[in-house]
Amino acid sequence: MSPAERACQEAYRAYVIRNYRAHFGVSDLERVDLVAEDWFHCDSRNDFRFEEVDRRIAVSGSGPKADSGGSRSTRFLDLASGMGTATLRGLQRGFDGFGLEPDPEKLSLMRQRIAAGNFPAAWIARFARAVGEHLPYKNASFDCVLSYQTLEHVQDLDAVVAEMLRVTRPGGALHLRCPDYRGTFEGHYLLPWLPLLPRPLARLWLRLRGRPVRGFADIHYTTKPALIRSLRAAAERMGMAIEIRDLEAERLENRLREKGLPGWRGPALFWKALVYARRMFREDFQINLWVSVG
Repeated sequence: MSPAERACQEAYRAYVIRNYRAHFGVSDLERVDLVAEDWFHCDSRNDFRFEEVDRRIAVSGSGPKADSGGSRSTRFLDLASGMGTATLRGLQRGFDGFGLEPDPEKLSLMRQRIAAGNFPAAWIARFARAVGEHLPYKNASFDCVLSYQTLEHVQDLDAVVAEMLRVTRPGGALHLRCPDYRGTFEGHYLLPWLPLLPRPLARLWLRLRGRPVRGFADIHYTTKPALIRSLRAAAERMGMAIEIRDLEAERLENRLREKGLPGWRGPALFWKALVYARRMFREDFQINLWVSVG
């Protein structure tokens, strides 16, 4: 790693330490280092996002186009791209990627990362500062819009969902991942949590644990039913046909199938309950939806 990259990595780490302490009271350096590492390295740890795009958009019959050299040119938008880690990885892999981020400090670190890593300077223009409620792109601009751990922070979920659908072309898709607050763990504070804990009680719980409530002001409870309702309502208003697939449910069903449980309602329900119990109060539950746009 070059001196410029080491300096950039340390800047990432300083950002994570400062913000995790100020917003969530998290001072676990092991956790901080893990986050900083994930945000810094534009490597294969982000490939699962693009493998999903390749597999599912190709299956739908609308996927990756190729230029004269045969390279992929699927155009994607990374909503809330942070320091640009995943977007830069997608560009490295040959995707036609763009990132959108409202935090100017993260965008500044992204520019530092591009310079330190000797990425093409032209890639800086791939990033825009804006919010999800007002995307600065034309209708049907992208093959896929990716949103990872973002929707729980937006101010107006319905507006963001409508904007994501608006900028996705027919035959494209959204891939949406965020926490489901019907679970029993808060992944930002790393604390046990009751499902949809009323906000006054949540603030009291944080104070009792000696945690700042500052970060909680930017957290809005997301649930899978509410997100699906928002998607369907937006699609109806816009005259779009969408198909929603629950990837977490599909993966659990695949695990059950491997164990020979499909069709055995009792054992399947027992297995699902066991998975839920093992994760209670220790890790958050994820919404993981693939939304095909017709």
